[in-house]
Amino acid sequence: LCTVSGPSSAVENLLRKFGNAGIEAQVLHTSHAFHSAMMDGVLAPFIKAFDGVSLSPPTRPYISNLTGTWITAQQATSPAYYAEQLRGTVQFAVGMRTLAADPTLHFVEVGPGQALTALARANLGADGARRTVASMRRATAQRDEREVLLEAAGRLWLAGCVIEWANLHDAARRRVPLPTYPFERQRYRVDASDIPTAAANTAPEATATPRRSACIDDWFYAPTWMRDDSVPAKLTGGCWLLLGDGGALSQQLVAALHARGVETQLIERGESFKHVARAHWRVRASNAEDLTMLMRELRNVGQVPKGVVHLWGLGAQPIPPREIYATLLALAAALPTGDDRSTTQMIHVTADAEAVLDESVRDPTAALALGPVLVLPTEMPGLKLRSVDLTSQAGGVDAGAAAEALVSEMGLTGFEPQVAVRRQRRWVRRFEQIAVPSADVADLPIQWQGRYLITGGLGGMGLEIARWLGRQYSARLLLTARAGLPARETWDLWLQNHPADERNAAAIAAIREIELAGGVVQVAQADITDEAAMRAAIAAFHSRCGVLQGVVHAAGVAGVGRMAALAKVADAHAVFAPKALGLEVLVNLLGDEALEFVALMSSINAIVGSPGACDYAAANAVLDAFAESSRRPAAWQRVTAINWGAWRDVGMAAKLAVPAAMRSQWQAHLAGAIPPTAGVEAFARVLASRRRRVVVDTYDLVQNGELLRRSPDVRTATVTTQALSVIKGTERPNKSNPTPAPGNDIEQRVAAIWTELLGVDRIGLDDNFFELGGHSLMATRVLSRIDESLGVRLTLRDIFDTPTVQALAMKVSATVRPVAADREELEF
Repeated sequence: LCTVSGPSSAVENLLRKFGNAGIEAQVLHTSHAFHSAMMDGVLAPFIKAFDGVSLSPPTRPYISNLTGTWITAQQATSPAYYAEQLRGTVQFAVGMRTLAADPTLHFVEVGPGQALTALARANLGADGARRTVASMRRATAQRDEREVLLEAAGRLWLAGCVIEWANLHDAARRRVPLPTYPFERQRYRVDASDIPTAAANTAPEATATPRRSACIDDWFYAPTWMRDDSVPAKLTGGCWLLLGDGGALSQQLVAALHARGVETQLIERGESFKHVARAHWRVRASNAEDLTMLMRELRNVGQVPKGVVHLWGLGAQPIPPREIYATLLALAAALPTGDDRSTTQMIHVTADAEAVLDESVRDPTAALALGPVLVLPTEMPGLKLRSVDLTSQAGGVDAGAAAEALVSEMGLTGFEPQVAVRRQRRWVRRFEQIAVPSADVADLPIQWQGRYLITGGLGGMGLEIARWLGRQYSARLLLTARAGLPARETWDLWLQNHPADERNAAAIAAIREIELAGGVVQVAQADITDEAAMRAAIAAFHSRCGVLQGVVHAAGVAGVGRMAALAKVADAHAVFAPKALGLEVLVNLLGDEALEFVALMSSINAIVGSPGACDYAAANAVLDAFAESSRRPAAWQRVTAINWGAWRDVGMAAKLAVPAAMRSQWQAHLAGAIPPTAGVEAFARVLASRRRRVVVDTYDLVQNGELLRRSPDVRTATVTTQALSVIKGTERPNKSNPTPAPGNDIEQRVAAIWTELLGVDRIGLDDNFFELGGHSLMATRVLSRIDESLGVRLTLRDIFDTPTVQALAMKVSATVRPVAADREELEF
């Protein structure tokens, strides 16, 4: 046996087999140079064999394995070239990169197995891997060959490749005519923008692109409600969890469901986990451990829930909104949802939390629940979460009518995240495009040399509003921020030593511009949630400039962008604070002041759910609800909540650090975002309109909603700062200390599943699923693969709690013994 650079494990195994068979063998250790020298003797005879052979230039271009680039006519007709190729290194990686430089090319492996596909993906990175397709299954895969071939053809077609369908199908295709509606303006043509790209071949989060407009007249939308007369399906069998207090509404709902043959499990709040009776439990509210244990116990007795109705926000002792927020997250993480399981419904019930028929919202902080309602379904496939708002009288909600309404709601499965019940009718949230004309000076609630507070005043959006007020009205401005500015006498030096887009430098330049135009600016370092600091800042401004006449509440924290189930409660509270708690501070300090306007700068995230934006969506939803609530001070003449889309060049979106793989997409998004000058004009238009709530975005919000309702599994929301922060590439992180390789069978199977889904090879025992680019959408697919290959059904919480290969394998081992199977020694 001849080996290079010492014996390998494969050679040692072969020697043992020879010995067992009685065959005598010896090993000769050689070097690469030795092998090269051995080839020298065959080169001359090899070249001579070409004598009398006519070589012609190729009629089709191909990549040379010797050079890694396109073959030339001179090389293709030279015997010396082929002799050199005999012992030259095969430049596979270089050749693949040469081909990948053409973005229109796709790679199809023809033949058994997927070894070349794996090699191509490893060499081409995330972008090239999306253009690589295998036409046949792996040797160990239990799939029909034709199914694999058709899937490969489908992926190529979705990527824009032309398929010769007649050569693919045995039977002739049949033409199916579509109906025509010449007067209804209903289009049936499939637009290219509605077709998922090849990147969607394994990712359910592929997006379609809504329309955008560069015309400011097209940017304005208003929330509204539409009556919905959908007929619910009849509830049959299954089990529903009712999180209630055992009061009248819980009892009526249990009775109504039992009358329809539907089993229930009543879950009450308690001090500890307890199984009270056969269908009666107690758990600690918002406690993930208790809720996970509950799901495990129910699964053990065959009571996997079809859905959940959450009533803990109602009753004699409702839990606080922040605890409701945490409970919804913990409950969703514990539910058995996934892309291969039946849909699980989750209905969160509120009372007087929506202004449907011009009634007032009772408690705007109840809108914190809208964060989970809008965002969790984007992070957890198989989960349909909606809020259902009821009305209450002096004695609470009508238990009988509410129970019947909820039973009907349980039979409706369409994509409607926000529902309300008013006058025994079902209403659903919609957004309509509205006309908001240019602002007339007489309609604007702004005075010459008026006095205005801007919270978050040193941020991008706050500074743009301040510039406008200073230039146009010589305004007296109080700008508050958590971090102040350097002392004024150091400003010149600061500008010399810092770039113009640095935070302090941009603020100093804006303040000087305002003051040059005749305005007055007072900057106060005061956290909006610190009532004492804000009181001192307002008092100092009052003594210098006079009583405030208006407020722009622009303070906010974007959050860390993590998936809701992974985010810490403290992180969520930090995002809630400047929006919700800061608003309370403003009410406490200025509630009796006759303010001419209060503008609440909200976000599009509170309208359209995006992965990673749960806490930020919840915080902004509170601002939206406050504008329609009974807690709005009577002394405040105009209160307007504005849901802003991304602004170009300023604000959180412009300063986002985007992964390299997403940079071009993000730049394209920002190129169509709201320009600062247009944003200020839109702000003036909204103030003059006297509307309580307005959405301003360059995306077509009406079309976006239609796309979501048509295909809720394809999230077509506008791209947001928070969504991009959880997008990962498939490149392996650069680790200086690689972790040990998986050892036992279960560890190897878990690692293989990760490799297949994440596109990352050489996964080690201590590699973290989320650090490798995994997310909750991908985690549900991991659960499916574990269920298929090992017969173990885990929950999403198990992946969050055990995110490494070793920890997850131990979790699986605790449930089932290893399953033996024939495996190839080397499998790509």
